[in-house]
Amino acid sequence: MKKVMLVLVFLSWTVNSDAIVNIEKMRKDPSKEGFSGHMELSFGGASGNTKKNGGYAGTRLQWRKDHIINFAVLRYAYGESAGNRDTNNSFFHARHIHQQTSWRADEIFVQGETDEFARLSYRGLIGGGERFALIRNPKGQSAFLGMGVYYAMERLEDTAGTTDGGRDEFFRLSTYFSYTHQINAQVSVISTTYYQPALEQFSDYRLLEEAGMGIKMSDRFMLNLSLDIIHDSKPPQTVNKTDIIYSTGLEYQF
Repeated sequence: MKKVMLVLVFLSWTVNSDAIVNIEKMRKDPSKEGFSGHMELSFGGASGNTKKNGGYAGTRLQWRKDHIINFAVLRYAYGESAGNRDTNNSFFHARHIHQQTSWRADEIFVQGETDEFARLSYRGLIGGGERFALIRNPKGQSAFLGMGVYYAMERLEDTAGTTDGGRDEFFRLSTYFSYTHQINAQVSVISTTYYQPALEQFSDYRLLEEAGMGIKMSDRFMLNLSLDIIHDSKPPQTVNKTDIIYSTGLEYQF
């Protein structure tokens, strides 16, 4: 069954592609076979590297057959302030998942991203790993642990006052822990933590903590609230180490 979802976000954030992207919240119901997907539009603001109002558009497609799930996410963010562009980034992620058992899955993924205002001309990566179901019960509680590694190639823009421009290649561990709790039929909460240290230097790491709440307003409407704290121990020169990002969104499914 094909589904289309439209998300209108009243107070949201423009995406900072240089930070970790939470793939966990992009996963949808894996129990239904065939194609599904959603589209989203958002408008809002953030603190940190992106301080101005802006918005983004994105789409997600998923295909499932038996123990195989494939999904892809594409989005683009753009913003202006006083007639001047202050946000311009893009993001693509595709993932192949093979559910080996009820508690373990193999994953392979590729990703590409750009961010003009984080000095990121391009970052491409490919990786894989294992996903383990630690808790999953009918009461609506679930917990997952992911462990893997990826190889990345990125190119930073040379700008005045910086010395770290050019091309770089590196490997990082990619670990995450995600917990979801269904408080009642209308309200659920989720917490996801990512930790991505460089293999050659563990003091070079990226960390994301995202806390979110979903409130079911009707069969078709959901109110989504989230708060992200993103930290890069060694960001590009002129880019802040920490972003605090908030969002409030209204989701409609039909």
